[in-house]
Amino acid sequence: MLGHRAPILTRRRFALVFGMVATAGILSFILLSNSAGSAAKANTPSPYAAYPALNSTEPSGIALIAQHVRGPGGPTEPTFPAELPPEPEAAANFPIASSIRRVTVGVPGVSAWIAKSTASGVCVLVWDGLAKDGIGFACSPAGRIDHGATLELPEDPSLPGKVLRVGVVPSGTAAVTTTLADGSTESTPVTGNAWAHVTDANQGPVSTTAVGD
Repeated sequence: MLGHRAPILTRRRFALVFGMVATAGILSFILLSNSAGSAAKANTPSPYAAYPALNSTEPSGIALIAQHVRGPGGPTEPTFPAELPPEPEAAANFPIASSIRRVTVGVPGVSAWIAKSTASGVCVLVWDGLAKDGIGFACSPAGRIDHGATLELPEDPSLPGKVLRVGVVPSGTAAVTTTLADGSTESTPVTGNAWAHVTDANQGPVSTTAVGD
């Protein structure tokens, strides 16, 4: 009987070794899969790569505060809330204060900024130094960062009788074409992801179209 035990032990050892090799193979596969997944994520460009203006290191010029400071004549300098609004609907698509960066729009007396939004989009912020409500902003639809964002200010205090439109668009957009009420069009160049267009109130913009490089 003793002579029959050796084959059983050999089979058990073989099974043990085979099991260890199989386990090692599975672990290696999992590690390789995780590594491949991490590498793929690392190689996936950020959707904000199309907005290099967000990488600016220039001071924004905006004071981040608990709430807008309003005096009898409105704020004397651009301010913006440092925290999201408490209302869930408002906070769902709101500029992220820490991401606000200045952009140039070339309209005298008008300051503009770009920011990431809480809805994974992009926002444009505008201040003319006169509006009592402080900085105005508009954000792209949720998740549609490729759309950019546009804010229209009809009868802006700093531009009486005019309509001001300010926007941000992704890289690769050379100009924005504005169609006016009479059917005519005007082209506005894009600089640093930003553009601005001013027209007479009676010729208010009907639509805008981005034009690629």
